[in-house]
Amino acid sequence: MSISFFSFVLPIFFPFYTIEDTGLIFFKETPNIVETKGGIVLYVDDYDYDWKTKNESYKVVTPCGNKDVININNVNAISDIDVLIDPGHGGGNHGTISNTGILEKNLNLSLAKLLSKELDSREISNLLLRKDDHNQRIWWRAKVAKALSPKLLISLHHNDGPNKKNSPIPGTDVYYQFESTEGQRAASLIYKEVFSLLSNFDSVGNWWSSKKPGVKYILTSEGDDFFGILRNTKGVTSLLLESAYLANPKEAVLLTDEGFKVKHAKAIANGIENFLYTNESGSGFIKQTKGQAKRKRTYLDYFITPCTDPRI
Repeated sequence: MSISFFSFVLPIFFPFYTIEDTGLIFFKETPNIVETKGGIVLYVDDYDYDWKTKNESYKVVTPCGNKDVININNVNAISDIDVLIDPGHGGGNHGTISNTGILEKNLNLSLAKLLSKELDSREISNLLLRKDDHNQRIWWRAKVAKALSPKLLISLHHNDGPNKKNSPIPGTDVYYQFESTEGQRAASLIYKEVFSLLSNFDSVGNWWSSKKPGVKYILTSEGDDFFGILRNTKGVTSLLLESAYLANPKEAVLLTDEGFKVKHAKAIANGIENFLYTNESGSGFIKQTKGQAKRKRTYLDYFITPCTDPRI
């Protein structure tokens, strides 16, 4: 926050007037992130003051990357967040679809809300990047994450096409940022809890999985993190969780069960709490070389996929 010369001089020469009385605003502390009364998260570009109406507002960047203006009385400033929760996909981006028509974006959001509630009960401050079904650009999510600088960013997902359809163990995958030791530790602790929970459900029978499920990283052909939410959040410990396969009919029954979702959220919260407050390491590490981890980069989020902003 900057304070002008006039904020000191005015009270001396005009003791019965305030800066607001003159209609002049010489200083203002501007938050980086705000949330509307309806729960929409916005990135703040600048503070704006209308000299005629004396209205104060923020110039913001919307979830789809558009410019807008909102009155400061209609938002709450957000700061000092321990955990930023990203419910993957949203809006026109459905993600995986189960054989019964369950959309991944909705399951991700449902789990995210339960996780937020569980973290609240443990007095771990957190923020949901979205609280309803709307689009968000990946680069925008990353921009918010870097502005808030939480201790952990977790992006929640449920998997699609497997490499194996007859795995004897759950195919849980947790991806962390390349060369991030803290990211690897966070991923391994969450993997340990989620994998342990899933392993109790023998009723699933054959689990689906990738070739080597576990804690790992994936790179682009250029050597960057493959997932945009990890690639664009350098400096913030970030991970992406694919708990299980929504595309597997038997796993979908389990994942969408209301009782299981509560247990699922608690398992993730256990891993997060262990990461924040202990020096423990988890399990599920996959040995891999940089060459083995490479894939091609996708630019879909930037140039092709449509994005419709929520009403703010």
